[in-house]
Amino acid sequence: MVNRNSPTNEKSFDSFKGGVGKRVRKLRECNNLTQEELAAVLDVSPRHLSYIEASARGLTLENAIVLAREYSVTLDYIYLGRTDNENLDPVCRVVHDIMNSNKDEETRELYIKTILDISNLTKKAKK
Repeated sequence: MVNRNSPTNEKSFDSFKGGVGKRVRKLRECNNLTQEELAAVLDVSPRHLSYIEASARGLTLENAIVLAREYSVTLDYIYLGRTDNENLDPVCRVVHDIMNSNKDEETRELYIKTILDISNLTKKAKK
């Protein structure tokens, strides 16, 4: 029988929830959306979305399904970080790979910001 109150399970849940929040934020950023725009898609307030992204609140299954359908990702990606989904945007795939790299947090964030900036410039140039 699993002891749900053990520190190990609590830590695992916090890690799980934190990963979901990070992936929601990166999914939003990869699609060039503001928190206000994604909050409207999910029918939540921008403040609530910021709590989800900061892992202070959980993502409901209903909203995870909306994200999966709207942005062509799987629930496995949203909840577990699995990227075996071929529909995942190439930029999002690279961002995900960097998020899971062994680099320190500051370096990962710098790489991700640079990739997203280049992606945004490329998209603007195509318009």
